[in-house]
Amino acid sequence: MKADVDWLVLAQYLAFISLKPYPILLCAREALNQAGNPDVRDALYSRATSPNPWFTFDEIERARIGWINALKEESLNRWIGDVCAAQNPRRVGLVLAGNIPWVGLHDVLATLVTGHKALVKLSSDDLVLMAYVLDALKASGLLREGQLEVVERLTAPEAVVATGSNNSSRYFLHYFSHIPHLIRKSRTSVAYIGKNSSEDDIHRLADDLFSYYGLGCRNVRHLMLEEGLPVEPLLEIWRERACNCMMHARYANNFDYQLALHMMNRVPHHFVPGLILRRDDALFCALSVVTWQYYADRSSAVAKLASMRDQWQCTVGPIDLMDGVVSYGKSQSPELWDYADGVSTLKFLQSVGTTG
Repeated sequence: MKADVDWLVLAQYLAFISLKPYPILLCAREALNQAGNPDVRDALYSRATSPNPWFTFDEIERARIGWINALKEESLNRWIGDVCAAQNPRRVGLVLAGNIPWVGLHDVLATLVTGHKALVKLSSDDLVLMAYVLDALKASGLLREGQLEVVERLTAPEAVVATGSNNSSRYFLHYFSHIPHLIRKSRTSVAYIGKNSSEDDIHRLADDLFSYYGLGCRNVRHLMLEEGLPVEPLLEIWRERACNCMMHARYANNFDYQLALHMMNRVPHHFVPGLILRRDDALFCALSVVTWQYYADRSSAVAKLASMRDQWQCTVGPIDLMDGVVSYGKSQSPELWDYADGVSTLKFLQSVGTTG
């Protein structure tokens, strides 16, 4: 009689996953799944929104679903298929951002799956949501004693991954210059719209503009338009989404202030309630403002992008525009291997673990 369980296959499978950090990632995914249960979600989201009003229920839920999709099994296989635990585990300090919900989780998971000890300095803007997942990881029994620790200050880290503004990055670079470090600065994202871009493309681009109220580094803040494209039809397509953002008091205050500045200073602009479009080649702009510039053709736009590579996080546009371009509407749905600033966190952490 054939056994119900093939114990040899099971033993081989258990030996395989024991060498891989899948259980840690699956634990994070399950915690995020549990966060969606109504008896957990309402209290958790309310506690997160209280100290940070930008974390509305809808935007927290957007981030939660995005993480669950990113942590699907086939993605885990691709992301950590050849990852080995660090030969010499280090105390890795993590200075996390908090501009969008759970944005620092990627650095934490990358540190844990490479076998290092994570010393986590949480952002004051994302204490509640991050603590929820970190507590689940610590309670899982999957980590070594003390492998994950939330700290107020980084004391004697042996490596650092830090995300901050351009000003704070200069401080990080000075303070942590004597140890291996991965320091991230401010970034923003851009989108290319050509004459062949469809109306559906433009509609989808609204997600790149308005998700998380435009606060993420992957949110589009600059438009590269093919010469001759009018901007008014773009505003009409995005009018409803922009008006929805005006329901948030802080966003509305930002918009009113920026509109007043543009009018008083007689800066040429186009607007609908919730969005101001200004012709300017600057990538960075104030909340509720998006800059745009004309380019003769794709090649000139790509050349401009190459000259500003240290300023943008991702480029949205037709998939044949250039290597690594993100499809319309997908900038805030990154995969696990879509690293911030294009630098592999896993490779950095593995290199840290091979030093003596």
